[in-house]
Amino acid sequence: MRRVLLLFVGLLALASVAITSGTTPAQPRSARVPVIGRACTPVWRTTPSPQMGQGTLNAVVTVSSRDAWTVGGVVRLGGMTGGEIVAGTPLIEHWNGARWSVSPGPNISGVLTDVAATSRRDAWAVGFVPRSEEPLVLHWNGQRWTQVKLPTTIGAVDAVAALSSRDVWVVGTSHAGYSDTGEISHWDGRSWTRVVTRRDTQLADVAALSHDDVWVVGNTAGTDFYKALMLHFDGSAWQTFAQRATSGNDSAWLLSVGAISKSDVWAGGGEHMEEMSPPAIGPLMLHWDGGKWSYTSLGASGETEFVGLATVSPNEAWAVSSNSWSYESQGSFGYGTWHRSGGRWRAAELPHGWELYDIAAVRAPGAAPVVWAVGQVGTRIRDYATRTVPLIRRFGC
Repeated sequence: MRRVLLLFVGLLALASVAITSGTTPAQPRSARVPVIGRACTPVWRTTPSPQMGQGTLNAVVTVSSRDAWTVGGVVRLGGMTGGEIVAGTPLIEHWNGARWSVSPGPNISGVLTDVAATSRRDAWAVGFVPRSEEPLVLHWNGQRWTQVKLPTTIGAVDAVAALSSRDVWVVGTSHAGYSDTGEISHWDGRSWTRVVTRRDTQLADVAALSHDDVWVVGNTAGTDFYKALMLHFDGSAWQTFAQRATSGNDSAWLLSVGAISKSDVWAGGGEHMEEMSPPAIGPLMLHWDGGKWSYTSLGASGETEFVGLATVSPNEAWAVSSNSWSYESQGSFGYGTWHRSGGRWRAAELPHGWELYDIAAVRAPGAAPVVWAVGQVGTRIRDYATRTVPLIRRFGC
């Protein structure tokens, strides 16, 4: 999940949007789905975050309807443009079935970009340390969060996937001048092992179904046109897939991946449509059927890219999209939630100034889905800088 880029490029764009900090944003028209049962019509609602003063949420994961985690950070911006992260403190929140609460972590500098959990006693959060871009890994053992050292050359850690406390995958990208190197590391319960290092590669997200079925997505780099990149581990070796933009001549990249089975995987991102004037970005959604990757038709979807995916069943998936690239759109950034049912993806746009970076879903047998989406709401406080308030959205009854 390349949330670091999206978050802080988006912060500059949000400087043109004025929303009063510390208050609950105005509610958009709720996106409804068909009634499940007689007494339940699920809708999207904003849920209060305990951290309302300042901060952003970059990722969310659900263990059950009564157990979820979301992570991010409280950052200070600076640098030449005002959009560089010069300091940050990790932000971790937990859902217990009734309310969200802040979960204290180590007193360290850092921003968290992703989170994974296998049970109430096992969760992992990853990110980076501002300025140095050193990797940051935290582990929850059911009682407290502790920092875990990652002995690797990787820079910022973008994503994590966990199958158990002894089977954890992390991916990220190191930047050296104009060169990018993607890296995949694995935890076996005793030690970390660097299993893949790819030059001219940016890696953004990882999804693991089992020890012999792991997907990592991102894009090639170092050329004029990037290609969407999909890496698959079958338990013994890695296989590489690459996909051009739908036009065939433009750049394409992937930021999120969600897996349902060996023959049902979704990957979302964007593509740069250089033939347009001015150049624009468009959403890219790919599907794996067990034998090949194919493009998915989305209809009229505007300037946006997918940044988060949640797969529920073969007939149901969720996604969030953003557009932090259009500085001239004056706050209309194409942020939205997406729902796939009946074989089609449908979008619901968010109000201006709202940004969502990740989504997670869980469905109990015979019950309506519980879906969480997290991000931020921005408030202009001075030129080229933005104060942000955590945003938590819930879809359910």
